[in-house]
Amino acid sequence: MSAQTDSGMEILVAYAGGQAALTPQALDLEIRRVWSEMMSSEQGRGQISRALGVDPASLQDANKAPFIVEDDTSGFFGVELAVAVHWATVNIVVPVLIGLTKDEVKARLVQLWRQVIKPAIDGDEGGDKFGDERSTPS
Repeated sequence: MSAQTDSGMEILVAYAGGQAALTPQALDLEIRRVWSEMMSSEQGRGQISRALGVDPASLQDANKAPFIVEDDTSGFFGVELAVAVHWATVNIVVPVLIGLTKDEVKARLVQLWRQVIKPAIDGDEGGDKFGDERSTPS
């Protein structure tokens, strides 16, 4: 069974609690901002599609990112910051992924997170807004 947040969302990546530069709500807003900016440009859509291993034309226009940030009190190390997947949004934004196994889709989403979305949120100055990453839950 996959690791889940307190609200039942499936965790993709977890970070040590208390280290984030912003609140979970502010980080969630940053994800939405970055997602919206990337989806509205050809270059951004190209980065997203390359990380997911899909054709840019297969990305559907969607205002909602497939990621959500939550405090997770059920973490192994106590309170953690969890980046979770919103599966319904994944199915809307990248329907071509529906035919893949759940593990393959999760691997591609983690790659998208680590290679594209998180670096865009951290910014050019290289500051880490999330803190230390814990091992990715299975």
